[in-house]
Amino acid sequence: MDIFNSKDSIVYSTYDIKKDKAAEMSLFEEKTLPSAMIGVNGYMLRRDIPESQKFKAFLSSLNTKEQDIAGIAQVEAKIEEDKLKLSGSYFNITSNFSDKKPIGIYKGRHTEEGELLKEVKFKASSPGSGTFSTELKLTEEIKSYLNFGGIYIKIITKKGNLRAQLLPTQNKAPEPAKITSHYPKNTYAVRDIEALYEINWSQALDENGDFVSYIYQLSPKKDFSEIILQKKTGRETSLKMTEKQWFDLLGNSEIGEPKSFYHRILATDGSNFSYSAPTALNLMKSNEALNDLAQITAPKYAFKGKIAESGAGYGAEWDNEGKLWLADYNNGLIIKDSSNKEIDFSPLTSVEINGEVYNLNPVNGIGVDVDGNILAGINRRLIKIDAQTGKGIAVWEAPKGARAITAPRAAKNGEIYAMSLFGEDPNYVLKQQGETFKPLRTLELKDRNLARTFDMTQDGKTLLFPDPGSPKIQVYSSENARDYTRQKDITSISAGSSAIQVVDNAIYAAVRSSGISPSSIHYRNEEKQQMWTLEIPEVNGAEPRGIGVSKNGNTIIFCSWDKGGGYYLFEKLEE
Repeated sequence: MDIFNSKDSIVYSTYDIKKDKAAEMSLFEEKTLPSAMIGVNGYMLRRDIPESQKFKAFLSSLNTKEQDIAGIAQVEAKIEEDKLKLSGSYFNITSNFSDKKPIGIYKGRHTEEGELLKEVKFKASSPGSGTFSTELKLTEEIKSYLNFGGIYIKIITKKGNLRAQLLPTQNKAPEPAKITSHYPKNTYAVRDIEALYEINWSQALDENGDFVSYIYQLSPKKDFSEIILQKKTGRETSLKMTEKQWFDLLGNSEIGEPKSFYHRILATDGSNFSYSAPTALNLMKSNEALNDLAQITAPKYAFKGKIAESGAGYGAEWDNEGKLWLADYNNGLIIKDSSNKEIDFSPLTSVEINGEVYNLNPVNGIGVDVDGNILAGINRRLIKIDAQTGKGIAVWEAPKGARAITAPRAAKNGEIYAMSLFGEDPNYVLKQQGETFKPLRTLELKDRNLARTFDMTQDGKTLLFPDPGSPKIQVYSSENARDYTRQKDITSISAGSSAIQVVDNAIYAAVRSSGISPSSIHYRNEEKQQMWTLEIPEVNGAEPRGIGVSKNGNTIIFCSWDKGGGYYLFEKLEE
């Protein structure tokens, strides 16, 4: 903040601080920020957003997530005293209006479902055309929402909707996006397989700070008089379809025969549109074999609700009898039978071993031993619990000076891997010996990061450490399960993770939300050369600290640390 006494003014300057030296920090362009930040306790407008008195909206089904329908509408509005006076017309809407509140004023930003403020009455002049008008009493909140584009008009029909944000009349369309993944001079091969094929484009800057969504269009003609493919991607700057879908678009063309299309991106702030320049897209069919993992469409999983409403989730495991063990970081272990009822000794908050009682908190993770009993990482302790009775079997504590261990894992030879939470601490391999565990060796894992959990292949020769803050999983491999070398990181996840499980050499990771991308499940199988990402908006952006995956992969449990905690159950749907 610079104060100029001679001019009686103050100048605010914000710098991009992602530089080591202050002199290299560039001024931050505030027009790249949203027009408002909305939180649980209110909202804050960007400083340069002016107060407006007049507003406009151009309604289209392109501004909705639903299927497109014919018809348009336009709206004008102005503030007079404490009221918003609004009038509009709609034209050539071929679908019948909804029977309930077909036209309304809503509070909500572009791409988001909002709250109905008032139903608007309409008058038809001919089939599919007519007018409407209304007045809305203004509050300070509604005035602010009008200024940053947080009020919209929606017409609901039985086949789809028209929608537009009510924006200040001086509001400008977003800058055009630019396709970045494909170049018009190149020809791209597609195969008759289910691998995902991605088109990417640049983000369209909106100087008014409005949310921007995108529509991808493909045409055989440069003037787009014929559109053969149109896909809405929301606020995502990419389109993912399978290679097979593109292969089919090539029709009867031969393998290796190029075919040209044109594609472009429509960017909308919810009312105004901009169009990227049409560019050529040259494709050809190919029968070349895969030489890397193919990203495929994720299987469909249905959210079945929470199997435990609360609890700071840190893992989920099934024992040999089918009982489900849920790790609650603060409160021990929750144990449920196959009908989702807690068994007699649940919750399990402590165990006694050799006359000493050990509290089961904090629970840093759980695993299953080769004999079917439960392994729990309790701060610096490794505790083994009888899966049938809930009684303690054995305990071991890391030496003084060492810190917490994470989820313990059992190799098929019976060795237990107890990896440290902190990368610089020792990593232990142990073997049960009566009521304790005998340390066999410590593992040196050079440049290992902090990781709240880990997993490994059954032979213990590949170790996986998800990074909680970055979109990567560290990989260490060994020929003898003693000397490990760091391999190339797995970078196919979209954000940081603290939840990973290996099932038959397939990796499942629960991944935190990032930006507009919700929390997700990421699957990776080197043997099948497949990977997929399943977005799970049902968890409302909760951060995972554990994951449970059934042996057949049909059941996934997302163990939530925040947003009220709990354990979200997803079941795979039959294909």
